[in-house]
Amino acid sequence: MKVRMILSALFAVGLLAAVAAGLGAWTSNAAGMPGADPGDTGTVARIALTIEGGQSVSFRSFEIRSGFESSELSLETRGITLPVKRTPPTITLERGMDSNMDMWVWHEAALAGAVGSRKSASLVMYNVEGTPVARFNLEHAWPSKVQESNLEAAASAPVLETVQIVADSVHRVAP
Repeated sequence: MKVRMILSALFAVGLLAAVAAGLGAWTSNAAGMPGADPGDTGTVARIALTIEGGQSVSFRSFEIRSGFESSELSLETRGITLPVKRTPPTITLERGMDSNMDMWVWHEAALAGAVGSRKSASLVMYNVEGTPVARFNLEHAWPSKVQESNLEAAASAPVLETVQIVADSVHRVAP
């Protein structure tokens, strides 16, 4: 009986902590939300990745994924899903390929295990007026994958470069 009470208490504390962590990560900046700027529609014209305050590379789209893998835990007869393993934040960026080699050079340094290949970076989204609308700071980031696609000699579509960056942490901060 005591074991069941202890497990129930641990589960309640863990679930409460997980919910609190999730709520703490939420920012109220969506249109129509309390405290939101009514003119803030989330329209983005340009995305720039600045690596350690130096080189900056522009991208046309991005995606950030961060979270937990979950697993089924059976407590007596109840099946409960709990977060069990944190997956590292992953950022996927896409742009038209040009002569800028910064992503390739950084990727090759990370593949070679070079000291200093994990870097701090900032991902900033700008609106059409050039005003920053969102900023994400990446800590200990490195490009885990670089992919060139649409590589047809006679194609009229541009060649796309997709970069996948893994970071120890990603923080959304005021632009």
